[in-house]
Amino acid sequence: MNVKPNFDEQSRPVRKITALQKFQQFLLAPETLIVLIIIMLLLLLEGLFDIGEIGLGRFIAWTNSYRPQTGPIWQREIKGETATQQLQEIEPLPEQKVFEVSNFNEVLNQLESNPDVRILKQNFLKIYTQLPYNIAQQIISPYELLKLIPEQSWTHCSISRDADELRIYFLDSENQLIRDNYFSLSSYTETTQSDEASGMILEEQEEFQGRVVTRDEFLAAYNTLPLSTKIFVMNDPLQLIRWGEAMNYAAVSRDIVDGAVTIGFQVKTGVSNTIIRYQASEIGAARLVESLNQVIRDKYLTLPAKKLNSEAGL
Repeated sequence: MNVKPNFDEQSRPVRKITALQKFQQFLLAPETLIVLIIIMLLLLLEGLFDIGEIGLGRFIAWTNSYRPQTGPIWQREIKGETATQQLQEIEPLPEQKVFEVSNFNEVLNQLESNPDVRILKQNFLKIYTQLPYNIAQQIISPYELLKLIPEQSWTHCSISRDADELRIYFLDSENQLIRDNYFSLSSYTETTQSDEASGMILEEQEEFQGRVVTRDEFLAAYNTLPLSTKIFVMNDPLQLIRWGEAMNYAAVSRDIVDGAVTIGFQVKTGVSNTIIRYQASEIGAARLVESLNQVIRDKYLTLPAKKLNSEAGL
């Protein structure tokens, strides 16, 4: 026979306290209340301190003009205001003129009436490549120039003259100095005089004697020829463009050798002159001579005449 157990009120199981109830008990604990009160007091004091600090700063700013201006801070302030005022009073410098020159002599001519000549980077390189090698390397070594060319900071040059000395400054876009070089003009003068004394070496060649014409005269006659004839005069006309003004004289030989006529060009290379020869056809050379006689009024060129191979070899 089963007998049910008899439980009274005291013997019943006690329910477990939940987490929320524990948190409520923690908040209501005296220790927790004390900590919260302290934190609130600290926050209140911090707020009051900030308000007081702002108020004090405004009070100092309001009374700033009534206090004596002494001490290192005031001295720095005064110096800063003075410097700012002086900078504002300085008038901006006029923009310096940049010249466009085609050769070194034009630079020297400009320096006769200007304290300095400013030229762009590409303009300097153009003039540099026209100079004789021994002169160019005195201005700046080509090896140093090759290092300087890729530099994006180098934008222009300023060239000035002091008696016989030429000063060349390599500058950036802000006119800050990158490097400077000095060059004596006496060496350039000596080279120019010796070059002029050398004269036309084409005239020294027997086949060209009395038949030398200037570059402008040759081009004027050559340009009047039809295209079909120009091909028989010079098979590489692009070379005339490459030479440019370095080709200063030309001459048509008086001899026809094996159906061809030699055309000589005097080209300036460095400090010396070089003769470069091209073979033109007999017809092409004859047409060129006829055109030259129409361009040149003070000289008459005879048509090339045949020359035997035995005579050509002498």
